[in-house]
Amino acid sequence: MNKVGTTSTGSVMVEMTAQQYEALRQLTKPSPSPAPAVTPSAKVTDAKPISRAEKIEHVKQHLKKLSPKKRESVVNSIRAMFQNSGGISQSEVDAMIKALQKSGYFTIATSGKVAYRV
Repeated sequence: MNKVGTTSTGSVMVEMTAQQYEALRQLTKPSPSPAPAVTPSAKVTDAKPISRAEKIEHVKQHLKKLSPKKRESVVNSIRAMFQNSGGISQSEVDAMIKALQKSGYFTIATSGKVAYRV
């Protein structure tokens, strides 16, 4: 057995052949090229920020497909839409919901039930 790596709780031990171990070591060895690798997350940070109106339109399109029935489901849907781009704060989510209600896209009853306008 060879020590492959460590975790927060200890080492990871895996039984493998010498050939498999060498292939794994080649994959985990840093590349000698001087150019830094471009990761997908680096591309996201280089993108221009979208405006609040564009975000609301994006949310409208997805909520139209999902049509969540409760306020909590609307909140979860909005959070999920922005999780790959760094997330969204609760105050931004609340502001979007208020803007969608103000525009007449939907209403939310005090019980939390969502009613969409036709």
